[in-house]
Amino acid sequence: MNNQSRFEYMLYPRLLAVAEIGWTAPENRSWPDFKARLNGQLTYLDKVGINYRRCE
Repeated sequence: MNNQSRFEYMLYPRLLAVAEIGWTAPENRSWPDFKARLNGQLTYLDKVGINYRRCE
């Protein structure tokens, strides 16, 4: 990748999903719960100026 913006775009929000898998026990994983937390994380990424792929 040739620049920081492209790197961020490729990394986020994928890294957040990987962290969710790593931190959450399999029996506690829930897409609706993750999606609700993800919205807060995306707000933070906006605030600090991270370029990320928008979720559909």
